[in-house]
Amino acid sequence: MAEFTLRIDEEQRQLLLMALAHLAVERPGWDCALTEIAARIDNHVDGKAELYEKFKQLHLGDA
Repeated sequence: MAEFTLRIDEEQRQLLLMALAHLAVERPGWDCALTEIAARIDNHVDGKAELYEKFKQLHLGDA
């Protein structure tokens, strides 16, 4: 499988994580794949993608 490198700034990284988290909540069947992507670009705390998980919790609170 091909691998790509993408250069983004911090604001874009956070926006991307927020969008992935929103999609994971809206489409629960995609959560596993989206979590793997988020894990590659997020900080890790206790083995989890920190900001991605926080964005998911925020979105769940809106429901």
